[in-house]
Amino acid sequence: MRILKINETQQTPKVEFNAADNTITFMGRIMCEDAPDFFEPINNWIQEYEQEAPEKTSLNISIEYINTSSSKCLLNMLKRLEHFKDNGKDVEVNWIYESDDEDIQEVGQDFHLMVDMPFNFVPKA
Repeated sequence: MRILKINETQQTPKVEFNAADNTITFMGRIMCEDAPDFFEPINNWIQEYEQEAPEKTSLNISIEYINTSSSKCLLNMLKRLEHFKDNGKDVEVNWIYESDDEDIQEVGQDFHLMVDMPFNFVPKA
């Protein structure tokens, strides 16, 4: 399975999907002008990955900011990953945030309420 890498820009996060170590990582800002277009290759990769996914996958999200349209697309991606459990596979979310950034922490808590997946909230110093 191929590795998907998207380089970070001023408006998009660094994204790395690595089937070899069963991790998906988002880092940076998510304020895409065209969020559905940005998330399209990500969703395509997830669809392909689901067929070969191991019993457990870790999703590491470390974001500084997310706009409304990107938030909706991220939620849709989480819901797609949530369905992995239908095939007996688990996805664990590590929501990583600056310890003094209550807004991003709350965004993660909101996502946690909307999907049925374990979330670990990890504050950075």
